Amino acid sequence: MEAGFDWVTPNEKVLISFWAYDRAAAQGVDIMDNRAKDIACYHPGYSFVEKLQTIATKFRRETETGNTDVNFMPQYYDVYSLLGREDVLSFIGTPEYIGH
Repeated sequence: MEAGFDWVTPNEKVLISFWAYDRAAAQGVDIMDNRAKDIACYHPGYSFVEKLQTIATKFRRETETGNTDVNFMPQYYDVYSLLGREDVLSFIGTPEYIGH
């Protein structure tokens, strides 16, 4: 999930919580609900495409220059994680996916 303070489009509104609140609320503790509500977060399908583009660009540069100090692991992990999301899987192959 990526969030920002600028225009975040396309986006989806999400509820951002944290484990301590979730645990306390599940136990019936009377606490103030201070979760972040309706936060515009960049659609994960578009993040997926951008991660793939980053991997391809880094690989091309490494191949062209012979410089092997490029770290692909963050992008690989992000792609792996995004492939676990149903919304990303259903985004793949759509006209929006291809256009991005």
